[in-house]
Amino acid sequence: MPGEHYEATEGHSTDKAAPGPVKGFFRKVNRFRDSSFERFREGYGRVLEVTLHHRLFVLLICSLIGLISLGLFFVVGTDFFPAVDVGLMKLHFRAPAGTRIEETERLVAQIEKRIRDIIPENDIETINDMIGVPIFFNLAFVQTENIAGTDAEILIALKEGHHPTAMYRQKLRNDLPRQFPGSSFYFEPADIVTQVLNFGLAACNI
Repeated sequence: MPGEHYEATEGHSTDKAAPGPVKGFFRKVNRFRDSSFERFREGYGRVLEVTLHHRLFVLLICSLIGLISLGLFFVVGTDFFPAVDVGLMKLHFRAPAGTRIEETERLVAQIEKRIRDIIPENDIETINDMIGVPIFFNLAFVQTENIAGTDAEILIALKEGHHPTAMYRQKLRNDLPRQFPGSSFYFEPADIVTQVLNFGLAACNI
C-alpha cells in the first residue's frame, strides 16, 4: 500500500554477512604470500642488476669456486652407499692345503695374538674364532665361507670410541700375509648393511 513501509525485524540484518574466521584466515595467508613473493622478486631484481653491472667480478668468483670444488675429488667418496664404521671386522683365514684342523687352530691362536699386537687392547671388545666346517645341521643357521679344516673365520669387535676400523683393516692386510706365508687372508662383510649390498658374497680380498 502507498505510504506503507516495512522495518527490519529484530534479529534479521539487511547488511551482508561478515566473512567467517576461516575465510579471514585464508585471506591473510594470501596477502602474506603475495607480499612475500613481491619482496623476493624485487630483491632478486636488485641482485641481478648488481651482477650485470659487475660481470667480470662475478665471472672471476664463479671460476674460483669451480677450481676450489675440484679439490673435492680427493675428499668425497664415490660409493653409492657410503661405508659405515660399525667397529666390526670379519677376517677369513685359509691355511695351506692339507693342514690338519689341530694345526689350523694353532695358527689361528698365533694370528689372534698378532691382531692384539696391532690393535691396542683398549680398542678390542672381543675376538671370536670359528674353525673348520660347522656340524651339518648348523649350516642352515651359520653363514660361513669355511669349506674344510684349513679355514677359519675371525670376528673382531671394537669398543665404542675406537680408532677407524679401516685403518686397522689396512694394517692387518699389510702385516698378516708377511707373518704367515703360504696362507691367504681376506675380509668379509661384517655389518648387515654391507652384507645386504654385497649379496652375501666374500669381498675385500687380500
